[in-house]
Amino acid sequence: MGCVVPVCDTLVSVFELEKNKVGFEVYPNPANDIINIYFESLDPHPKGKFTLYNMQGQMVNSFLVNGSSISLIVDVSHIPIGMYILEYRDEKGNRMKKKVIIE
Repeated sequence: MGCVVPVCDTLVSVFELEKNKVGFEVYPNPANDIINIYFESLDPHPKGKFTLYNMQGQMVNSFLVNGSSISLIVDVSHIPIGMYILEYRDEKGNRMKKKVIIE
């Protein structure tokens, strides 16, 4: 299977354990100029979008997901320093959120 760890073919992905069969990671966190988002879904054609909200609940940025496993690089250099919520919402209304700090 192309792995170095002897039992890697039996390991379960963190994303498979999620209730909605979707997962994402954000790094670096805290961030300065960019954030990287790694998104993975067990659905081969997920339909959803990411939205970045400030702590007052106002939308700062949003972008659609196009693919079941993607990496996004988002420029946040124009966004004021502070804490934000990055939310993924699919077409069925399921949501996942992560805090993002911009320095």
